[in-house]
Amino acid sequence: MAVSALGRDPLKGGSQSSASVPASRARASRTRPAASQGDRMILSTQAATGTPRSVVGPVRQPLACPAKAPAEPGAAQLLKYRIWPLSGAPVVAPSTDVRLGTTGLIPRILNWIDTWSPGLASGIRKGTRIAGPPMYWVSGIANGLMLLHDWHNPAFKPGTKVALATGTGLTLVGASAATYSALPLQGAMLANRVAGVAGGLAGGIFGAINMIVTLRNPSATPAEKFSATGGFALGSLGTVIGTAAVFLPAGTALGPLGLGAWAAIVGGAATALAVTQLLFGKNKWLNHELSTAGKDIGQVGHSLDGVAHKAFSWL
Repeated sequence: MAVSALGRDPLKGGSQSSASVPASRARASRTRPAASQGDRMILSTQAATGTPRSVVGPVRQPLACPAKAPAEPGAAQLLKYRIWPLSGAPVVAPSTDVRLGTTGLIPRILNWIDTWSPGLASGIRKGTRIAGPPMYWVSGIANGLMLLHDWHNPAFKPGTKVALATGTGLTLVGASAATYSALPLQGAMLANRVAGVAGGLAGGIFGAINMIVTLRNPSATPAEKFSATGGFALGSLGTVIGTAAVFLPAGTALGPLGLGAWAAIVGGAATALAVTQLLFGKNKWLNHELSTAGKDIGQVGHSLDGVAHKAFSWL
């Protein structure tokens, strides 16, 4: 009986049964990894289009990079919201209004100039009548334009935008009151006071936003945090003292210098801290000194906290 080529063993020269061939093929198929559904789809697509691929595998989509959160505004951006120098209501002499004529740094300097050059002091007062209200309007308009630009900036949070809008509105109110107080109209002295109070409140709001954003910024330096916090605290105190000085009865004093002088001193210190934050916030020497002082203050505070805890542990 003849042996078919399909049943011949090429090595032994013997024969295999036709039933053993499917079994060997089944064993070989079990040793190959099964193709995934994605592989079968790719192979079927290639067979239909006739486009060969050297690598067969599942299609992997590139991972989408998460959107980076916008950085919060820095001190250089927030400190632009402010009442610019030379802004304010006209400075009056003490003979016109005792409280307005003795409140603030410029009125006191002009009163000192009066002692040796009354004409020069009078000329400077007229200059504040000409320059003060227009510069106040420059501050209000500049704050408004910056707010329009920053309103759609996602880095500014909604609360920050509302606070900046409130400060800008107060700046414009102060500019309007300063303009009215420069005119020979009834109620000019009251408008002069309103201009000063509105400017002080606006400055306090701008200082508060700068402090909050600076303290919340993890990359802020100790000098920036100290200047922002001190500027807000002193600015707020100066606004309170100045408001009391122009509305309380004339002659009301706080110490030997009086309310008006203290308002000028505290307000000047707040301005100096704002300049320090803007110009020297990244200074290495200043940050080193403040960091060292901060550690010492922190250790003292920790010790006092321990003493207080032991002293009031019975409560």
